[in-house]
Amino acid sequence: MPTIVKLLLRQDCADADAEPDMDGRYPWITARPDEVDLDQLTPRARALAECVAQMPGSNSRAGEILCRHPSLTRHEMISSPEVWLRPEQMDQPAQMGWARWDAYRADSDVTAAEYLERQARKIPHDWAIISARWWLGPQQQPVPSSAASANDRYLTRDQVLDYMRERGRDISVRTWSGYTARNQAPKADRHIGRTPLWRPETIDAFLDGTWRTTAPASA
Repeated sequence: MPTIVKLLLRQDCADADAEPDMDGRYPWITARPDEVDLDQLTPRARALAECVAQMPGSNSRAGEILCRHPSLTRHEMISSPEVWLRPEQMDQPAQMGWARWDAYRADSDVTAAEYLERQARKIPHDWAIISARWWLGPQQQPVPSSAASANDRYLTRDQVLDYMRERGRDISVRTWSGYTARNQAPKADRHIGRTPLWRPETIDAFLDGTWRTTAPASA
């Protein structure tokens, strides 16, 4: 049986298809919650949706997403940690808040599921999605899909380019698209809608040359 949640993800917007009033102002479209089937989402997007469900009014703008790094500690993430952290906090896992949502108009024809998938891939792939948090709000328990989100580390094309740039290989979007079209670079491991995604391990193999030993020959 599907697991359905109602989430307020969209934002009010002017109805540009309507006639403006005498002052040239357009009527507004009020955002309504979307019904989202959690079972249809990838683990990362599902964890993000579960976090929104924890927020007041299930409103994505009501707080931020708490994320945790699997290996970095808090003292490794900030300068002068001795000034900001107590000794017992030094070796706690590094955490960050995320709320960099793209605009999602009330009249957008992008589905809520596709929107969540896109937003989930904006969160750095090596950070697990933990829970929602907001100012003066109670501490939230990790969402059910938190652990699974840590293993869902697929990269979008832009993340692939950033990933390679950090490792000394700077490739433009046009060059990467040409490489993949000519089978000179790995094609996407999977697609979410029309968005191609690659595993970090696939890109590592491309960078160190081992991908060529396993890639099929060009037609």
